[in-house]
Amino acid sequence: MLQLELRTVSTVYVRALLRLVESYGINTSLLLHELGIETHALDNATGRLNARLVHQLWDKTVILTEDNGLGLKLAQSFKLGSFRTLGIAAMSCATLLESMQLLLRYHRLVSDVGAFTATINPYGDIVITYAEQFKSFSLLPQQIEAIMGSILVQARLLTDQTIMPTMVSFKHVALVDHAIYQDFFGIMPQFDAQEYVLGFRRADMQQPLPHADQELCQIHCQLAEQQLDQLAVAHSVTAFAMQWLANSIQFARLTRIDDLAQAMQMSTRTLQRLLAQEGKSWTQLVDEARCNAAKQLLQQNLALDEIACRLGYHDASSFSRAAKRWFGVTAGQWRNRFIPS
Repeated sequence: MLQLELRTVSTVYVRALLRLVESYGINTSLLLHELGIETHALDNATGRLNARLVHQLWDKTVILTEDNGLGLKLAQSFKLGSFRTLGIAAMSCATLLESMQLLLRYHRLVSDVGAFTATINPYGDIVITYAEQFKSFSLLPQQIEAIMGSILVQARLLTDQTIMPTMVSFKHVALVDHAIYQDFFGIMPQFDAQEYVLGFRRADMQQPLPHADQELCQIHCQLAEQQLDQLAVAHSVTAFAMQWLANSIQFARLTRIDDLAQAMQMSTRTLQRLLAQEGKSWTQLVDEARCNAAKQLLQQNLALDEIACRLGYHDASSFSRAAKRWFGVTAGQWRNRFIPS
């Protein structure tokens, strides 16, 4: 269960969703605030958000936009260049098949809430199947359509051709008018199916890509492997706890270890034991999270009383003592030193 709860999604993906939602006139800053997500958590291009939070974000956006076709629209908006290392590696492959295999292999860099497999059916088609990794809850149908639709969009972008799939199937019912699906995929998907499937003709997949560069591809594949290794390290109890704390705006309300244990679906005793195995304690984590948050809040030129309240301190003097311990100077001096007047 722990491994499931530690799954994450790239902030690049989340920012793309927020840009789309903003086009509906929705205040995404307020939306993030309601979910307890700090906007600065999305600034890092290699950052990650907990998959449960992203699921909640999707749920909210579908309700607010009143658009069941949001997933297909998000898929259409994706650009390979947004994911830099992965995008360059995919574009520099020799053929579309190699590029698709690469995208499926490194899909975890975008999101590790599900996994792809690729097989060849009796007709010689390349069949890509997607399976969710969560067991405690299911992804929204709009999330699934964004994932499957983006694979087709990338194939079309890579070849600069309107690649037509040979089959498309979803486990859910149709969310929008059939004409919208027909226009997006070029064929009518099968709904209420057993699997999420996208099929391609082998001849289409063997097409050479216009920007093939073997050396460039190898370099960026090595970088992608390094990022996968870093992602594995990030899947620790400590990393999840720090992310959970960083996404909490009101520390006074959300810094009980029992709350974190509940979020990770384990007992408090088990959580304490796992943290100890990683050389950490709950007190240390809260202190580190408060220090990180204090740096962000001080840069917003907020009053010290307000910062103290947000971080869960009873008064400004308690926060001031902590700041002196963290920075070696007072909070005001730290702000003046690092923030130009």
